Amino acid sequence: MDLEKIAAVMEQFEKSFDSLDLASATVEGAMGSATTASMPEEEVDALINQVAELHSLEVTSRAADASSKPVAQQVVEESQVDELEKRLATLRAAA
Repeated sequence: MDLEKIAAVMEQFEKSFDSLDLASATVEGAMGSATTASMPEEEVDALINQVAELHSLEVTSRAADASSKPVAQQVVEESQVDELEKRLATLRAAA
């Protein structure tokens, strides 16, 4: 094995890989901005509403209230907590 040839091939591979990485990043950036700009917001909203109607969902009312309503939290009773702690203790003892 000729170490100099291997090192030269590895160096050429690294240069090619860096060049390919730069080119693919440029293409991805261009494609991303092109598809974002070409998709009209009205069509997207219409499609979302169409899917929501098809599946009987309330998208618009929930989306409008999403930022202002507090998140609902489940209320756990003390007896439920005690029951879960007993089950956990039993599982730990069995392990």
